[in-house]
Amino acid sequence: MTTKQATSKWELVKSRLEDEGWTVSCEKVWLAEARRAGHIEQATGDTRDEAFSQLCQMTLQDSVDGCP
Repeated sequence: MTTKQATSKWELVKSRLEDEGWTVSCEKVWLAEARRAGHIEQATGDTRDEAFSQLCQMTLQDSVDGCP
């Protein structure tokens, strides 16, 4: 006896997008986030180090001479 699994929601969305001509991919990534005084910076990377390195660069852009 074989049981059939129900199609999950993401599979339905992926199929619909592909039917509409989109090329679709989904990957696992690290998300690093920094918050300060209502300001949010987010960066992603294939590794934790990559995500935090990008986050560091983004937060440095918000500082002048090391001052917020």
